[in-house]
Amino acid sequence: MPTAAKLVAALLMAATGASAAEIVVLAMAEVRNVSWLPGFVALVGLFMGWTLTGDRVGRGYLGAVSMGLQGMVMTVLGALLGVSFAEMIALALRRRYDAPMEALVDVVGLALRFSEYLRDPRVLAMLLAGGIVTGVAAEWAARRWR
Repeated sequence: MPTAAKLVAALLMAATGASAAEIVVLAMAEVRNVSWLPGFVALVGLFMGWTLTGDRVGRGYLGAVSMGLQGMVMTVLGALLGVSFAEMIALALRRRYDAPMEALVDVVGLALRFSEYLRDPRVLAMLLAGGIVTGVAAEWAARRWR
């Protein structure tokens, strides 16, 4: 059932994810072309905000902050998994793997390698602040429009 809290959480989570991904794109520019990354992370954030954060608010502001942060963590993990899987497919098409299982196992290694870009303090601050604001705004929307 669509609610105002789900809509607010989805839009804010997508905006925060895309903004943080823009910072990562600037850091990765010399390594590879990832101009598609903000759009992909925005889609993941839209999904996580709608299904996870927006669905679980309405129980107080402290819980909403927790749900906002949880949604942001899941957005980051989903984006890392998606980017790593896409990179694994690109490597597999260039015949870098000897077996299919080797390619699937390498998704974890690729995710760990891509997570190095998340150590930038600007990215961490953006994700932390965005998660908190998303949770509080979704809680406010849940109380305001029932």
